[in-house]
Amino acid sequence: MDYVGKVGGASSISRQFYEDVKNDENNQWIFLTNKEYVSQKSNIKRILVNNANKTFLHRFYFETFKIPNIINNIKPDLVLSLQNLGVKPKQNQILYIHQALPFQNKLWELSNNPISLVKMLLMKYKLIKDIKKSNHIIVQTNYMKKLIEKYNNNIIVNLPNFNFASPQTHKDTKDFLYPTNAQKYKGLNYIVDFARILKKNKQNVYINLTLIGNENKYIENIRKIINKEQLAIRFIGRQNSDEMNELYKLNNLLFTSQVESLGLPLIEAAHYGCKIFAYETDVTKEVLKNYKFKVFFNKSNIESKYKEFLSFPPTTIGENINGLNINGILRTNHIIK
Repeated sequence: MDYVGKVGGASSISRQFYEDVKNDENNQWIFLTNKEYVSQKSNIKRILVNNANKTFLHRFYFETFKIPNIINNIKPDLVLSLQNLGVKPKQNQILYIHQALPFQNKLWELSNNPISLVKMLLMKYKLIKDIKKSNHIIVQTNYMKKLIEKYNNNIIVNLPNFNFASPQTHKDTKDFLYPTNAQKYKGLNYIVDFARILKKNKQNVYINLTLIGNENKYIENIRKIINKEQLAIRFIGRQNSDEMNELYKLNNLLFTSQVESLGLPLIEAAHYGCKIFAYETDVTKEVLKNYKFKVFFNKSNIESKYKEFLSFPPTTIGENINGLNINGILRTNHIIK
């Protein structure tokens, strides 16, 4: 099941899973999905879902009433949910959990508004229920395992596998890219702080954000500050995968998110050999533990850590950070043949 997001890290994992199982001759797969690229084959059937995530109420209705009927009619041997939440099947159920935000303390500080907070609290309630009743849980990092192991100890930890080509060599650049969305936990206040330091030190450096600048009131306020102080931050809007690949080649990575289950841009940037300037969290330290060209900072040491960042050599060589694909995980753990 994967019928929610069409972009971002979760969508990348979904696409990779589809590519993996296309040649699986031992099993029949039924995709309940909103992804147009999923096509029917001898071993794949597609049930296309278009409006399940249109609003919160649409999704609630679909997951409460529609999905149980679909599952009961299909009667699968295994239900695999790639979108955190599960259903109530009589069959085995595996959840792929890639959402860390609901398990954070002080959720109100990380939410954009009261409505967002209520949604997150409801999601946390349902997530915990679904985790408890699932046979296995797949997470991407040991950090995520620690967050949820008190609810279910049948947890498989595995980094995604994106089938990257050989790591690339990254040429010298001063500018930064931050692939982000408009949520408060993405830490755009640190972007502003960093831009102020660059301006103070007369650094000719631009920071590129994959936002338009009017997504919500939080982002609009950030943009007003940027315009008022004439900070070197550009809103470049959402980019497709090809555009992102080119941006990684031309920029260093700036990563200020306070909460992530993995942080896909970290892995993508490492492949391209980007120098990475990242907010220090358990996830960034775990994912980048063996990557040479990274510097971690916190809110009190941005300026001194940036000086350390500037000591990297002009040309850097990338590294592929990979685990097993999902199909491989299921086979290795004897869940499927």
